[in-house]
Amino acid sequence: MKIDYQQVSIVILIIIISVLCIYIWKNVSIVQSVPPEIGKPYIPFTTSAKKMCSEEKVSCDPNEPSSCRNQCMDPGQMSCVKMNNDYVCLPSEPDIHCNEQNGGEYVWTGYGFTQNKEWACLCTRPEIYNGVHCEIKNPSYCNGGTIGNIKKRLSDICTCPEGTGLLFRDSSNTPFCVPNNPEKGGGENGLYGNFFPSPDWRNIYYMSANGRAEWAQKIAYEFEYGDTEAILNILNKHIKSLHLDQNIVNEITSLPGFPKDYTFDPNYRIVVPYKYFKDTYN
Repeated sequence: MKIDYQQVSIVILIIIISVLCIYIWKNVSIVQSVPPEIGKPYIPFTTSAKKMCSEEKVSCDPNEPSSCRNQCMDPGQMSCVKMNNDYVCLPSEPDIHCNEQNGGEYVWTGYGFTQNKEWACLCTRPEIYNGVHCEIKNPSYCNGGTIGNIKKRLSDICTCPEGTGLLFRDSSNTPFCVPNNPEKGGGENGLYGNFFPSPDWRNIYYMSANGRAEWAQKIAYEFEYGDTEAILNILNKHIKSLHLDQNIVNEITSLPGFPKDYTFDPNYRIVVPYKYFKDTYN
């Protein structure tokens, strides 16, 4: 009887592969089915998804001590620290002063894989306060008046004393107060004040100096409306318009949730150019 060694080799190879598969399957099953030791919680096997928390923003739970240890792969110790309104994993608490009342916000410079990984202070309203700690006031902002809560609308931020009116420098986007006494340069019929208590269409009548995107932001902010993009889409349809008209206002007020209780005067025009007061009162 002649033996076919080639067929025998194939059979032996199949047997070896089958034995290996059974062995591996049994071992994996045993590892997965082993119950945890008494007093220790069972933690199932999962793949690692840890991140470099000093380079990527990772949220954490301040009430969970191991929150950052379970998420971070940084060589140093990471802690769950408060950064403005969030809790994130970082090496340390903010070690600099940042005036939050003036619009300052703490930022971590390491995000974005930069070489400098440290705390810094970002001034969110630089037209009002700037400097390293957001404590240097812009002297031309609301000069002659009093600055209130900078997180509100312009007419709430800058309050003018009795006998003066609020004006707005179109070139630098800053408000200031001027007298309404004719002997001091004021006058009647709006000559001494071109800004009105918000919300008012007259406050955002003209297109902003920096374009329609900023104009849309101002309209949304004036009426406390959340969808700036929807307003911008309407303004871009009227590309030749440099100021509001009834058609634009009608389209904006037709947006879902936009306030509809404020009258627009299509005949409104600012009586005196901004630059008249910019040159006279500085």
